[in-house]
Amino acid sequence: MKLFLYSIILSVVLPVTNAAQPAAAPAPGAMIAYMGGLTGSVQVQLGGSDIWSLAKLGQQLPRGTQIKTEDRSSCIVVFSDQSKVRLGARAAFKLEEVSPSKVSVFIGLGKLEVWVKKLATRSFQARNPVSVASVRGTIFAMDVLSPTSVTVDCFEGSVAVQDNFGNTSSVAQGQRVEANATTGASAPAPVPVNVARPVEPTVTVPPPGVIAPPPPPAAAKPPVPQQTQAAPPPDEVPAETETTAPSQDQPPPPNPQQETTTPVSPSAP
Repeated sequence: MKLFLYSIILSVVLPVTNAAQPAAAPAPGAMIAYMGGLTGSVQVQLGGSDIWSLAKLGQQLPRGTQIKTEDRSSCIVVFSDQSKVRLGARAAFKLEEVSPSKVSVFIGLGKLEVWVKKLATRSFQARNPVSVASVRGTIFAMDVLSPTSVTVDCFEGSVAVQDNFGNTSSVAQGQRVEANATTGASAPAPVPVNVARPVEPTVTVPPPGVIAPPPPPAAAKPPVPQQTQAAPPPDEVPAETETTAPSQDQPPPPNPQQETTTPVSPSAP
């Protein structure tokens, strides 16, 4: 009976204990994706789940994860090799594959900006409803205007764009390709002058399982010199006036009481 109760307790407590443990650090050489930046309202549906929830910084994003951004919202997906994908507002995105040899993403609507680190053994694909962009190391942007219209701009390196008809265009630095569902991909043309090269974001969120180093201690501020108050001026002492002693030859001033004389009445005859 005691053994039976002990097994029941283990079956209840152990899953809860395991669920509370932090994510393990990725194995050396493993390829993972995680949420490195958030602005506004961003929702995720993790791979293997059918529940949508608010995204969290540092959250690991397994294969099959879907992401939705709302109005005035954006997010940054970071990979182990420091490649980055930034999703703009009202975007629908999916991580199709995350492995040491290949990363594949799908964007059904909205804009993404991509910074891919150059590695000879890993490929990066960005798919949309009408084309596929393949790169090994570059900076490019893909804007899915609608399910039938897409633009691809290359800002560094080169991008191979294949449309749904199997036609492939090599897009060099400073060029744009437009693709749609009826006519396929256009010939490369210069990127419009009003389209600026995207600035790679700085991500400070560590990968899952990695503890961020503590911030450096703040530099000691130099002491603020205190203002010394001047001593108040000494009270002015009134100057003593010299009094001259009366001269001995000069009689002292009369005393009114002593100077009073009684009048002498005349004597009788």
